[in-house]
Amino acid sequence: MSRSAFQLGISKYQAGDYQSALRHFTEALKRKGPNNFLILDSRAAVYFKLGEIKEAMKDARQTIALAPDKWQGYARAARLFLASKKFESSIAMIKLALERLKETDHERRASLLSLEKEALRDMEAHRKRFADNMGKLPIELFGEIARILMQEDLAAPIFLSQVSKHWREVVHNIPFLWDTLVLTQRRPKQKAKIWLERSHGKLRELIVRSSALDVPQWSASLFDELEWCHLRVLRVQRWDVAAYLHSTKQANSLSNLECLQLDHSDNNDPWRVRSLPMLGDPQRLRQLDMKSMPFTANTRFTNLTSLRIQSVTFFAGVLFDFLKNNQSLEHLSIESIAALTDDQNKDGFCLPYLSTLELKKSYPIFIHSLDLPKLQILRVESPPPGHDSFLQQLVSKGLSSLIELKLSSVQCRVDTTINLLRLSENLEVLEVSNTSSHAAVIVEALANPSYPRSNSEQALSSSPTSLCPRLSHVNLSKSPDLQGSALKRMVMCRLPPAPVEGSSAGTQGTNACPISSLVIDECPNIDPVHLPWLRENVGSISCIYMKKKAKFRA
Repeated sequence: MSRSAFQLGISKYQAGDYQSALRHFTEALKRKGPNNFLILDSRAAVYFKLGEIKEAMKDARQTIALAPDKWQGYARAARLFLASKKFESSIAMIKLALERLKETDHERRASLLSLEKEALRDMEAHRKRFADNMGKLPIELFGEIARILMQEDLAAPIFLSQVSKHWREVVHNIPFLWDTLVLTQRRPKQKAKIWLERSHGKLRELIVRSSALDVPQWSASLFDELEWCHLRVLRVQRWDVAAYLHSTKQANSLSNLECLQLDHSDNNDPWRVRSLPMLGDPQRLRQLDMKSMPFTANTRFTNLTSLRIQSVTFFAGVLFDFLKNNQSLEHLSIESIAALTDDQNKDGFCLPYLSTLELKKSYPIFIHSLDLPKLQILRVESPPPGHDSFLQQLVSKGLSSLIELKLSSVQCRVDTTINLLRLSENLEVLEVSNTSSHAAVIVEALANPSYPRSNSEQALSSSPTSLCPRLSHVNLSKSPDLQGSALKRMVMCRLPPAPVEGSSAGTQGTNACPISSLVIDECPNIDPVHLPWLRENVGSISCIYMKKKAKFRA
């Protein structure tokens, strides 16, 4: 009975009917016999064909247990291990099977040797595919690759250390990968401990967010192991770092600081904080950013290249003297400070390297007396009365280096703005937003090119010249008087000359750069009929009729 079932199973297996073969082999195993190891081996082959590797491996183990001196169970296990990518186990089983083959069984020996060769080949391919090639790199080169990754994500050392054991050992033993510490509400105590241990206390950049101070584990004692003299960048929100340094007798420990940012806008009483921490060598500081804190007379800083101040209280004359002592400034941003009336009679001075000036809700009166020969970016937003004289001064001094001009919520004489544009031949970016009549007049000026006025200019070119010929990015948002027809003329006059039929030359143009981006959000008088043409001839255009907040305000 069992023999018959076994042979039926063999025939069904050879015919490809694996389910029937499985049923017959199982029936054959119900009776014990000396050849049961062959039935188990055959059923393991069926399970393998059906993709049930675990069941096949069980039968292979039972085959070896019933007949440890036979080759069949070892050969079957070798094939199953190879299918499971367990190459070393497969090769071991092949060797055991070869030891149990008869010397005269040349065909099976050749088959097992071929299987061994296949296993060795697959094992080498797998090794090459998943090999940790980074382990062959010099540690210095690996560190540089990790530093590049950190430029996009400061938590990169954590992720890198989870790739492999080798990577973890390397990453944990490169101190400069842990020289930037950012503390937030997420486990600040544990994070500070890890970073300080792995950097050996030599941080290059320390950032403390205001949310970190609300965590119960927060304590300034986190920094007891920090060597403050190694810091180059310090950015702090709400925490009075000057008071901490003073209490730990490290008031002059910031001897190598190059960038200092203090933000006390979320402090319950920002006016009780110390003005600035003491620096061991104040001449090293290049960037200073202050928000919502007092600023007393301090002439220690004389080499700043960037200064940002917001909601900062100054004593009389301090800002004027501070700027005068830092004539290396390249970037100056002033926001929400009161006008300094006592500075209006002081003599002006020159900031020869200043390229970016931002004035938001502020206009210190002495600003109009500054000489700014290298100014390239000027952004003015919601200034108090008196700012028009500053723009007039720029015009009178013949400023021609501007490449970006932003006037938002600025109410000044439109002829002053147009005269400034006439001087700015290199202007590429222009924003005139939230004005009552500026935008419409400026668009008309940009849309009406004029011919060269001098004879020498006329000899060089007979084409009309456009206002700001390099202008390519325009923002005219919140301009209630702006018309779509004027915008169309402005864009059209800057398009490349159209080819004339039957002629190799095109129509006469202005040789001005085409407008590549146009923002006309919240401009209610623009007729939608012009939008398809504008979208076709301007690379990027934004035209939002009304923002959600404005809708609900109405």
